[in-house]
Amino acid sequence: MDARIAEFYEEEATVLQLVRLFAGIAIFIGCLGLYGLAAFMVARKTKEIGIRKTLGATIPGILWLFGKEYARLIVAAFVVAAPLAW
Repeated sequence: MDARIAEFYEEEATVLQLVRLFAGIAIFIGCLGLYGLAAFMVARKTKEIGIRKTLGATIPGILWLFGKEYARLIVAAFVVAAPLAW
């Protein structure tokens, strides 16, 4: 009986390692997606940033311009994910 329980725990440890590996890969892919989205937004708004900077906008003001769009996306994701996680 002890051998069967030990074998069960070894299988569980292997599954746990696989779950951690795939969770890490998923987080990495998600970070690449966020980086790509940020790079796309900056490339799309290069002229707007230049004009705002010329007219005297501060760097925190320009960062807030991007931050509020991300905040909307994060809030929308939370509203969808929170009930599902509950």
